[in-house]
Amino acid sequence: MAEDLRSISVFPHFKNITAVTTLTEIQLPTVSRMITVGSDAAALYVCTVGGSDGGAVPADRAFVPQSQYFSVNTGTGDANSHSSIYVATQSGTGDTSIILEQNDG
Repeated sequence: MAEDLRSISVFPHFKNITAVTTLTEIQLPTVSRMITVGSDAAALYVCTVGGSDGGAVPADRAFVPQSQYFSVNTGTGDANSHSSIYVATQSGTGDTSIILEQNDG
């Protein structure tokens, strides 16, 4: 089930979800410029294209080892930024931390 974080307006913002082996969509606020994801319980896959909520992990993805974080700049402006990212575990389930930030440069 998608996690709708679009209404977040105070940063940094911390959100914890339970990720599974199918993709969970994380809907991002337009003012967030940096997102960080990680899990101390499981290795993760993260993608921005080719995914759908509840879908299979696509070939174009990033791998995040267990107990590490992955940060990505989401871009600026509507044409240069993603409105969602997708997260899944490599196997099993895992508590997953999501950190949203608003970097002013």
